[in-house]
Amino acid sequence: MPLLPNASIKTKYDFTRSRFEWKRQFEVSPTTNIVEEGAMLTRLAGPAGNEVVQQSTTGIVAAGETLAGAALISRITADTFTDVKEYTVPVAPGPYTIQLPHANLLTQPGLPTTAEAYVWDVTAAVQIAVVAHIPVPAPGAGNVDIDPVTGLMTFDVNEAGHDLLVTYRWNLTAVERDLILRQSHVNRGAEDQFGLMTVGYGDCLIYSSMYEATYPYAVGDSLYLLGNGCVSTNDPGGHYNFGRVVSPPEPGDPYLGFEYNSALL
Repeated sequence: MPLLPNASIKTKYDFTRSRFEWKRQFEVSPTTNIVEEGAMLTRLAGPAGNEVVQQSTTGIVAAGETLAGAALISRITADTFTDVKEYTVPVAPGPYTIQLPHANLLTQPGLPTTAEAYVWDVTAAVQIAVVAHIPVPAPGAGNVDIDPVTGLMTFDVNEAGHDLLVTYRWNLTAVERDLILRQSHVNRGAEDQFGLMTVGYGDCLIYSSMYEATYPYAVGDSLYLLGNGCVSTNDPGGHYNFGRVVSPPEPGDPYLGFEYNSALL
């Protein structure tokens, strides 16, 4: 299902295509901090014995914990965003570099830093591996060096002239949060004040930017719950399989569409 004409790509999830069977209110666990709308939440017994929700920190669900659904915060709140771009690697004599329009990219765990991005070589129909950021030497054939601080991508001469699809996630600046996403005033929402969260619960469909940008997505792929409210098609072991992809992100439509049914879990 394509992006609708009246939809905006400046929200954390596309509410014009998202559908929630119920919007159920939960108490928020006193040990969690839900900072982005659209984040996937789990539910469990709280300290007083009542059911509460929290944002998973590892993606490995503990005993007694299960999926609640997407956080439907009453105000726009965001720290990160995701995008998909089309590029062509410059031809000889180079330099074989492309500047992403955003800096301060999210990074994968570990050092040296590796940008959270997925690069698909459309011309060769293969993935170009994102390597740890070491500007010298050159990344080598089949690899790309992405500077997470500046967003500069450096390719090998073997990829010269190739068409690309690049998916990446970056940390929003204060200006981007306020002027691009139009993050709401801090006093508008009541979640922090009352410790309550409205959750997209039951048989749901959501088009969300809260997905890991390091792996590919295709219709029918199983989804796994990760930390920080994100989802991924990658399961490094023991992560929570909760839904399936119905629409992969693409240029002009950076949202991942997926289904889940938290009422059955």
